[in-house]
Formats: sequence, structure tokens, C-alpha cells
Amino acid sequence: MRAQDGTLLFPGFSGVSFVKPSELTFGSRRLYPVITTVRINDKDTCCWQNGFRLPHKTGAVEIRFVAPFLFGAEKVSYRYKLGEFDKQWHDAGTNNSIRLANLAPGKYRFVIAASFDGKEWFDASSDFRFEVLPPFWLRWWFIVPVLLALGMLLWWYIKWREKQTIQRQASAMEMERIRSAALQYELEMEQVVHFFGATISAQYSVEELLWAVAKGCIAKLDFEDCVIYLMNSTGTALVQKAAWGPKSHGVNQIVNAIEIPVGKGIVGSVAATGKAELVADTSADSRYIQDDAMRLSELAVPIMIEGKVAGVIDSEHPQADFYTQRHLQILTTVAALCAERMAKIAAEAATRKKETEVLELNKNLAIWQLASLRAQMNPHFLFNVMNSIQQFTLQHDFENANKYMTRFSKLLRKVLDSAVHEFVSLEEEIEHLQLYLEVEQLRMGPDLTFQLQVYDDLEPDAIRIPGMLVQPFVENALKHGLAALSGKKVIKVGFDSYSEQVIKVTIEDNGIGRERSAALQQRQQHFLPHQSRGMALVAERLELLNVGGQLPPYSIEDIRNKDGDVAGTRVLLYLPVLGFGHA
Repeated sequence: MRAQDGTLLFPGFSGVSFVKPSELTFGSRRLYPVITTVRINDKDTCCWQNGFRLPHKTGAVEIRFVAPFLFGAEKVSYRYKLGEFDKQWHDAGTNNSIRLANLAPGKYRFVIAASFDGKEWFDASSDFRFEVLPPFWLRWWFIVPVLLALGMLLWWYIKWREKQTIQRQASAMEMERIRSAALQYELEMEQVVHFFGATISAQYSVEELLWAVAKGCIAKLDFEDCVIYLMNSTGTALVQKAAWGPKSHGVNQIVNAIEIPVGKGIVGSVAATGKAELVADTSADSRYIQDDAMRLSELAVPIMIEGKVAGVIDSEHPQADFYTQRHLQILTTVAALCAERMAKIAAEAATRKKETEVLELNKNLAIWQLASLRAQMNPHFLFNVMNSIQQFTLQHDFENANKYMTRFSKLLRKVLDSAVHEFVSLEEEIEHLQLYLEVEQLRMGPDLTFQLQVYDDLEPDAIRIPGMLVQPFVENALKHGLAALSGKKVIKVGFDSYSEQVIKVTIEDNGIGRERSAALQQRQQHFLPHQSRGMALVAERLELLNVGGQLPPYSIEDIRNKDGDVAGTRVLLYLPVLGFGHA
């Protein structure tokens, strides 16, 4: 033990020995530093030696060392370095331990030196060599396989890219081939459709049209057989109308033509559903009906007009699975062109028929106009007029005679003008009636009054109606309804609109009615009630004008008072108009 003055005390069996270091003398003073302990992660390592290996996750290495010095260990200072990593010494002071943390992987050489005056340093006779191992991903046995794997992956990627490039090029070439084939297909389709369009448009009858289509299917589509059916008038069966191939033998005549009921066979099914059928193998289809020979594939397309099946284009081939979607598309287009042309031919035929009817109508109207003129100027009317003029003259009533002659001459001129025109203005027709009634008023006396009225703000000068149709009804009312009536005689004629293209004419009188007039005529052995040659001509002309059934029939009815007695007659007449105007 050491005393306060530095004396060292050594107890023994015979007493205590002491030594005073300050009084000792040495020839030389040298330090011998040595490494005493190595601690790893604050744990002692008892078997450390040079070449010691530490894992890469080692947190800290603590190295303890000492340089024995009897004259005051606290006076000894230390320094160290880690060999290759340090170019200079690191001063440790009087600390006799060094803590190294977060060491990078690699080999280290720890060297320690000691000094008691800071000038003369004494290196340790031995050093501590150790190695911090790198992580496994930095070791050769890991890096080499990884590099090999990356190399393989890179090689696979390059090969994959090459394959992808080749596939893209192949795909681009295939797309180009498909595009080229599609363009070629469209060109062929356009050429075929153009051929059929030109062929079909050049036909002016349904029969010629069907034969031309049947021949075209053989010539342009490489078909061996083509048969075209049309629906019969009852819509219950399809009749063969044109064929080219085995059914025709090269002439426009069908050999052993057949009828197929709607719904029977493949053709009948197409007619029933209105949908095309492409049968690849007819031997597997129970609907197949054999005609002249058994064929293994069939293509049938409907001809649709206004949403209804008008016929079917049918083709058969002895080779199974012969027809393609291209054939179906072309034949569908041909069927549409055929339907359009058939509808146009039918419309042209209807137009020609209509024109013929119009010519016949004009002919009949011309005949009627002459007959109407003769009826208007019938001997009975002329006799009455001349007799009235003679009476006025004999009575020296020259004023009324002149009025009568003036009105009669105007009426005669109106009748002659109307006879050469099929339609006259409503204004002219009213003037004609006005003159006629004024002439009759002069003949029958002041008891006769009349009214001519236009309703619904119509413009008489803008409306044109068939001429000389109203006057016979007015004449009929005067002759059979009012002539036998004593006292006040009234006749009313009204014009109003019935529809956009029809004028309704109402003729009312307060005469004796149809029943008394008929009895009177029977006694006088005259015409039937309200009938005359003029009325017969009117009925005929109304039938000619009402060819399309657009006009209601004219009617004649009795007018009754509140007690139910007959108080006159009413005629409803409907006339077509050329122009329609409102005020």
C-alpha cells in the first residue's frame, strides 16, 4: 500500500517493509505499454488475438491497455492509431481505453504508444490486428451469384426485347397484310356491288330483274346455282320465278318450278323470319328440302320491301361449308338493291296506271262537260226562259223583259265559260248561282228569296272548285221542292271548309219535302224524287272526282220543325279544292 508521502508499504511475516520511490534512482526510464482487454458491444472477449474477425453489425469495440509505471501511473499518457486508416497518431490522454464505434468493413491494426513526459514515446511491443467482416451482400460468394443472376436476367431481357421486337414486327406485318386484304376485299365488294347495281338499275320489269340477278350471282360470285322466289298474292307460299344453273339449262325458263310454303324448309324459314340463313352442312339440317339434287351447303337471303318479305334469293352448292360471310354480305346487298328496284318498278307501274286513269278521267270529264252543257241548257229551262220573256213583252213590261234578257245572256255566257274549265273559282261559282237564281226569281215572282253565304272567312277568289256541280242541286230544289209551294219560298246556299282540301256546300229550302214531291211526280209521270238528267250527270262526275275515296258522299235529308213535320230539304255536298285561302 502507498502512504501519503508516496512511500510504498509491504507487510510481511516479520514486520512491514517500506520503500520511498522518490529516493530511488534508475539508470533509464522506459515504458512498456500492452493491450490488456478487448470488449465487444460492452462484453468482455476472453479469446481475442490477432486476426480476430468481427461481424459487420458490431456496434462498438473497446480496447483497454496499460503501461506500468511505479512512479505515478496517472502521469502516463497514451496515443494510438489504426494502421493503414490513420496517417497520424490520435491522442488518448491519460485514458487507458479506446472505444471504436461504427467501423467500416475492413482490416485494422491497432497500435498503442505511451509516454510519461509527452516527448518520449514508447510503442507497444505488439499490436492488435482484427477485421470487420462486410455484410453478406458484399461478399464474393454472394456477389458472384448475384452478378451471374443479373447477367442471366440481362441476357433474358435482351432476348425478351428481341422477341418482342420480332413479334411487333410480325404483328405490324400481319396488320398490314390484314389491312391490305381488307382493302382488297372492299375493292372486290365495291366492284361486285357496282356490277349488280348497274345490272339491276338497267331492268324495267320484275321478271327481267330477277333473271338478271340470278345470272349475275353465277357469273360474279362463282355460284353453281341461284334460284329467286317471290311471295304469292296471299303471302302463304314462295314461288320460283327465276333460276340459273341446273334449274334453267341456260334459258330464261325454270324446269319443274316448285312452291315452298312459308315456314317450310330453309327458304320458307327465311321468309317467315325475314333473316338470312347460311347453312354449312344441309345434311345436318332437318329443314332442308331437296329440289332437283342434294347439295351440302345453302345460302338464303330475304328480299325486304317496306319491312315485309317479298321474296328470297337462294343458292345451293354441292360442297359443304362453301359459302362465307363475304357471300352473305354481298347477297344481302344484292337483295337490298333488288328490293329497291322492285319497289321503284312497282311505283312506276302505279304511276303509269294513275296516268292512264287520269287520261281516262279527263276523257270522261270532257264528255261530261258537253253533256252538262246540254243538261244546263235543257229545252225545259230554255222554254221557261223564252216563255217568261214573251209574257213580259205581251204585258208591255219591257223593264222586266230587258232584265230577264240581260241576266239570261250573262248566265248563258257563264255557262259557256264554265263548260271549258274543269275548275273555277268559288267567286265565279257564286256569281253563276246568283245569275241563275235571279233569272228564276224573275220567272217565279217576288215570293222567291235566296241567300248565298260564305263561312269561315274563306277567300272566294283564292279557292278553285269543280264548276257546274252546285247549280243542278239548286235547280232540283226549285223544281221539286219550291215550285209546288204556295206562299214564301226560301232557298239558302252556304259554303264553308270541311278539311284542308274539301269544301262543304249546304243547300236548304223550305219546300214540300221529298215524300210529297215524289207523290206529285208520280201523278205527273215525271222523274224520280229530286232526280233529273243534271242530277245523274252530277252523280257520275262526283264518282270520277272521288277516285281515291277522299270525299264523303253527298246526302239529301228532310228538314223537320219542332213538331216533327217536314219543313224543307237539306243537301250536303262535298267538293275538292285546288287552292285554299282564308280572309
